[in-house]
Amino acid sequence: MRALRSVLAAIPFAAVLLLASPGCSSTVRSGPSDVSTSPSVMATDGSSASASSSTVATEAVLAALRVPVEKRLKQPIRLESAVIRRGGTFVYLTAEPVGPDGSAIDYAAIPEFAPAVEAGAFDSRMEALLRLADGKWQVLEYRIGPTDTAFEPWTQKYGINWDPEE
Repeated sequence: MRALRSVLAAIPFAAVLLLASPGCSSTVRSGPSDVSTSPSVMATDGSSASASSSTVATEAVLAALRVPVEKRLKQPIRLESAVIRRGGTFVYLTAEPVGPDGSAIDYAAIPEFAPAVEAGAFDSRMEALLRLADGKWQVLEYRIGPTDTAFEPWTQKYGINWDPEE
């Protein structure tokens, strides 16, 4: 998890949406200070603005991702401490799947993940890449438990420009 967070910290974000599932009041470490994950846009200069107009879109992104993750984990989940980066019609995010009540998921009890958990090569966070097409968010790729990040490979594979100015 530390490796993934350090990679994300090194990504030059022009603006990052820090969000959480409804009812979540967790924080995300984003450098020298903790930042609340209540919906807000944090610019690189440290200023923030209301993201209420982004909230509906964010909820749609999280809802689209929740479907395949719940199917794969064979249990209902919610996504906490989501860090979302948008570039054109693409969204990259990292989040932590947890139970509906906020409890940790027992990945050691899920056969697909048990070997990685046992080997100490598993992170409870996930990452995903989605694209907006025909007004709906489509999950292109996602990984649960990575100890590295696919941000750069996915950026190259899909030819994504993360510059918000273009």
